[in-house]
Amino acid sequence: MISAAAARRHPGRLAGATVLALLVVLALAWDWDWFRGPLVRHLAEQSGREVEVGRLEIAWHAAPDPTVRLLDVHIANAPWVTATAGQAFARAREASFTFDWRSLLRGRPVVTRLRLVGADVALERRADGMRNWRLRRPDDRGTGKFTFMRLEPHDSRLRVVNEHAGLDLHTASTDLPASIDVKDGAPLVQRIAFSGRLRGAPFEGVATASRTLSFLHSGEAFSVRGAARSGALRLEADGQVADLFRLGRVAAALRLSGPSLTALAPWLPQAWPDTPAFTAEAQLAKAGEAWTFTRLDARVGRSDVGGELTYHQRERPDFEARLTSRALHAGDLGLGRDTSAPAGASDRDEKASLQGLQRLDGRATLDVDTLHLPGTPPLRKTHAEARLAQGRLIVTPLRLGIAGGQAEGTLDIDSTQRPPQARLDLRWRDVQLADLLPPLPADRQVNGPVAGRLQLQSHGASVSQWLANTSGQAHAEMRSGSLSAALDARLALNGGKVLRAAVADPSDVPIACARVELALREGRADLFPVQLDTAQTRIDGRGELDLRQRRLDLLLTPQPKQPAVLALKQSIRVRGPWSTLSIDRVPQEAIRPAAGCPAR
Repeated sequence: MISAAAARRHPGRLAGATVLALLVVLALAWDWDWFRGPLVRHLAEQSGREVEVGRLEIAWHAAPDPTVRLLDVHIANAPWVTATAGQAFARAREASFTFDWRSLLRGRPVVTRLRLVGADVALERRADGMRNWRLRRPDDRGTGKFTFMRLEPHDSRLRVVNEHAGLDLHTASTDLPASIDVKDGAPLVQRIAFSGRLRGAPFEGVATASRTLSFLHSGEAFSVRGAARSGALRLEADGQVADLFRLGRVAAALRLSGPSLTALAPWLPQAWPDTPAFTAEAQLAKAGEAWTFTRLDARVGRSDVGGELTYHQRERPDFEARLTSRALHAGDLGLGRDTSAPAGASDRDEKASLQGLQRLDGRATLDVDTLHLPGTPPLRKTHAEARLAQGRLIVTPLRLGIAGGQAEGTLDIDSTQRPPQARLDLRWRDVQLADLLPPLPADRQVNGPVAGRLQLQSHGASVSQWLANTSGQAHAEMRSGSLSAALDARLALNGGKVLRAAVADPSDVPIACARVELALREGRADLFPVQLDTAQTRIDGRGELDLRQRRLDLLLTPQPKQPAVLALKQSIRVRGPWSTLSIDRVPQEAIRPAAGCPAR
């Protein structure tokens, strides 16, 4: 209150306070419905549509922000709409708009809260940018001037059609008969049913939510709990979301399941392999540009992955991951498909995956207790550390246990080259040959530790092209070991030894040295030398391996170290497709001994 003395000293201040008080009284007492007629006529003339408003009120419930309350609203739809033709643009028993008063002075109105009661609203946007909610400038395709921060729906329905995004969404909100308390969040008070199509994929679901849904720039979280379905794909969520249009902050438990990863394609457009059924559960926390998934538990068929993953949604996205697995099966992840099947679709998927390496950067570690790859025994305690930067993926170290031994190396994939390049360098030691081979009868056993190295480079736009274009070298060697006497006799083509092995069941034959070297060029490999040196026989060999056709042609020539009457002077030829190799005796061909296993 201004005192009498102060009023005499500052008459202008008194006059200003008086005028302000009169304005407040006038604003509160004024019948704002007087402006309803001019407003309705103005909107109808500007939009060319029928506009009806039963009553207009203005109040200052959240002073100084005004709330404009419209009752019994009906606004016809735009004449050009197609998907929502036959529907009014808006019908509502009540539509209340609370404005940030400062935004009105700036000419960019911000609706801090939109309250709809008994409303049916149909929003349609064409691919060319036309919007049916533009009433004052219906042909304007530019950025809108109004910003809506929050929505409070009561018994209302909303349809959204976005032709450019391929979206047609129907929602309907109804109040719950009783509220549901939520820990650390606003209670759930309404049920929202939704359905529609996105890029041709149908979806439907039901969610319960707190009263006010935040859309933009509010920073206020609302509670949500619900499930959505698209075909057999199902998503469940329970948590808090702030600013739905931008997902400014999220804290929610998620569960996603489906019959195959291919079911994700309509929602996450990229190449997804055909896999067994999958489930994935995680706790999602989003703050700013960081999406963090903790307590991750994903399962695909017999495979599982757990750990943590953080994705940064930047101009150039990046990620960090620490993943573990009890068991991974390559077949469950769409790898190691039947190579005799048509590869066109697989090639397209692999090309898309390689192109994806150029879209983001990241680091990841993976520890797998048991890794199952086609054609190999289970790999134990696999550890890989990967870094992806500017389209180049480097995995180092890559460590794994195989057949009782250890292997370690580096994988380098450079997708920025044209065509993409790949390099692999892998060393191994103490690999037990008996564990590496499929189960063999007792009379064909071979045992011993194998050491070696594989150095390969290739190029191509898919993994299948890499296989066909592989070049490099490899060698494997055994310096101690044994094989059954019967197998030694068969490889030596020694009939006498075969008979003795069958009758006397002699002990295994020591292996002094076994060695094979492979030189690859553009998917074709020369095998030389191929050597096996036992106490009684020396075998030399040479051959060719065609990765493109998946064929082997191998010639082995045995040389007994002692004269043998029943030994055949022939060679052994192994050839044909990998899946149906044939073994035959052929006229003997001399093969010069090579260094590595010295002749005796």
